[in-house]
Amino acid sequence: MDPDLAPPSLVSAKHREGHRSRWLRAVDQMGAAAAELLALAVPVDCVCCGAEDLALCVACERQVRLLTRHPFRAEEQAPALMNVDGGLILPVVAAGVYREELAQAVLSFKRHGQHQLTSVLARGLGQGIAAAVAGVDGVCLVPVPSSTGGYVKRGFSPVHLLLAELRRGPPFPEPWRLT
Repeated sequence: MDPDLAPPSLVSAKHREGHRSRWLRAVDQMGAAAAELLALAVPVDCVCCGAEDLALCVACERQVRLLTRHPFRAEEQAPALMNVDGGLILPVVAAGVYREELAQAVLSFKRHGQHQLTSVLARGLGQGIAAAVAGVDGVCLVPVPSSTGGYVKRGFSPVHLLLAELRRGPPFPEPWRLT
């Protein structure tokens, strides 16, 4: 079936039925109407699959969440983090496997300023940070700064933007508060 004739819902279902309150139903309907109007004024396509009207469609957002569901230790994939005896120089945790939708979302966020992807990517980063510090005391997380050239070219620091989004989100578990 042609996706333009039966477009997918703009928002994934978060509850089974419509709001009971007329006010909340009206807000939902106004939000959907505003999204439709914005899609006409400023067309946008999914950075992964090219679907219309969203920077990251529901299916691709689900894939990004799946790819970042299980953060993992990544020293073995980075020989520069091991000394000649095979000992660990610097522990590293990857938020997810850098491929497919996750790679496309990260590159679009970083290179093309797709700030609509901030919340999805920040959630993955938060899970990676939580996995990195789990069971470890006295951890100091230091974000890698953007190069001067990268900052001038992009106009923002991707890591700091994601950390700012994490700060606004649900509270980080103790003692890993972001300040």
